[in-house]
Amino acid sequence: ENNENNENNENNENNENNENNENNEDDEANEDDEANEDDKNFYHHENNGHMVSNPAEIERQKRQLENKTSIIESLGRKLRGFKFDRQRRKNTPQQPSSTPSGAHQRGDRFKGTPSTAAIYPVFGLHLSHLYERDGLAVPTVVEECILTVTIRGPDVEGIYRQPGSTADIQKLRNMYNQRKQTPAFLFQELDDIFQDIHSAAGLLKQFFSDPPDPLFTSENHDSLLAAAQHDSETQRRDSIHAIINSLPDPKYATLRALCLHLSRVVENAHINHMSSHHLAVIFGPTLMGSNLAKTIRDAGCQVQVVDTILRNTYSIFEED
Repeated sequence: ENNENNENNENNENNENNENNENNEDDEANEDDEANEDDKNFYHHENNGHMVSNPAEIERQKRQLENKTSIIESLGRKLRGFKFDRQRRKNTPQQPSSTPSGAHQRGDRFKGTPSTAAIYPVFGLHLSHLYERDGLAVPTVVEECILTVTIRGPDVEGIYRQPGSTADIQKLRNMYNQRKQTPAFLFQELDDIFQDIHSAAGLLKQFFSDPPDPLFTSENHDSLLAAAQHDSETQRRDSIHAIINSLPDPKYATLRALCLHLSRVVENAHINHMSSHHLAVIFGPTLMGSNLAKTIRDAGCQVQVVDTILRNTYSIFEED
């Protein structure tokens, strides 16, 4: 009888263990199903409404999203983290290591502090005013447009040449001009803000065409035109480089961010068909002031200035 009782007890324990194991397996299976369903729902959204059920495709999109997020966060940190440090400006072979003549020293007036203004417009204002108000080396609208094009547009054919929607660009402009506070940068909102990559590119071009003084400053215009006419590529590059080093800090930081970005666009010229010359035709008059070009020759020199910079970006600026 004892043996029978022991056998019965063992059988009961085995049955209970089997039931527990089956229940655990069912729970794990349900959790896996829920996780897979979450993945499917997430990638249904990410894939423009088309359900993605292939596990390999889901995994590929996961890696793609993780890589995209990593790139955005890295670029954002670099743009936001740029410091006004005169030693970071590369010297031309002819320049001494001291601050170039006419350059603005970094001092108390460049310790930008956010103001308590009710709204924070960004278009049509001096970069120095934006820096003193917001404390950002690169204006947020420039940063966000650059990040958007860097992630979604470097291989888009005709990027910066193809016009965006005028209505969309105006809507974006109004959005930035009517923000009630200095915006906190939210990486995940980029795709929501910029539905059309060409509108993001168009907004960036509009920002640089709006300030009261062009990015290169009207004061430097004639010197840049003269520098562009040097026959020697090296002399032309170094002359332009010296003038860039004399720019006020907010203009220098913003020009650096833009040129490093455009040089990355040029690296994809075999796909997007946007060479340094093509971009210079677009940005030359914008950055130098189209109203300052008095002749066709002047307009050609404006293009030459920007083309020279984009072909020598990493000789002129410190890399990220």
